[in-house]
Amino acid sequence: MKRFGRYEEVHSVADLLRIVREFIPMDESIILMGNRPDSFYIPTRYPNAWPTGAPHKRYVKRDAEEAVSYASTIFRFVEESIR
Repeated sequence: MKRFGRYEEVHSVADLLRIVREFIPMDESIILMGNRPDSFYIPTRYPNAWPTGAPHKRYVKRDAEEAVSYASTIFRFVEESIR
């Protein structure tokens, strides 16, 4: 965002991508990928985010692998787009 002269206090990957879309054309599928890492932000950070049970019991390795894969794809896309 610095490159575009903007500061956004946003903690959502998908929301940040929607803002960046004003400057970088992107397919909706990239923005939708941002939803996956977003789904981990609050529930994994705060132990009382779920009504019952600990956060570590709500996720499996596959969830993490998918989120990391999507985040990597998003990162590469943005990095290549701002060159």
